[in-house]
Amino acid sequence: MKIKPILEFEKVALTKSSNMLDLHSHQHYELYFLLSGTRQIFLEDCFFEMTANTFIVFPPHCAHKTEGGAFTRINLNLPPQLISEEQQKFLNTIAKKALILDERYKELILSLLNEACYIQSKNKNNAETYLKPFAEMIITLLSLQKHDFIKAEE
Repeated sequence: MKIKPILEFEKVALTKSSNMLDLHSHQHYELYFLLSGTRQIFLEDCFFEMTANTFIVFPPHCAHKTEGGAFTRINLNLPPQLISEEQQKFLNTIAKKALILDERYKELILSLLNEACYIQSKNKNNAETYLKPFAEMIITLLSLQKHDFIKAEE
C-alpha cells in the first residue's frame, strides 16, 4: 500500500522548555519558521541558535532536532512530489542555514502561514487542495528575497 504524501501546516506554541530527545528526519521538506523565542538547532554535524523571525529548511532525510525554552513556530511540511524540480532546487540551496526573514516579505509570509493553519484546521478532509497554493506562494516569496537572505549566525 502506497502512503499518500501529506502537505501540512503545523503551529506550535509552548510556554515552557521543550527538547527533542533524538535526531530525526523526514521524507518531506520541513520549513521551520520561528515566530518567537529561541531554539537551538542540532543539524547532522553542526549546532546553532535561532531567534524570532528566522527560518530554516530541513531537506528530506536530513537528521535534526531542536531544543530550548518557550517558543512559537509554524512548520510547513512539504512533500517533494508536490512541488516542481525548480522549487526543490531552490529549497535545497537555502537549506540547513538559519535565515532571517526579509522585512519586505515577513508580514505577508507570516499572514499566509497563519491563514494556512486556520484553513487546515477547518478543512480536515480536503485541506491539501486549499493548502498547496499557500505553500507555493511562500516558496515564491522566499525565492524573491533569496539574494537578500542574511544568515542568522552572521
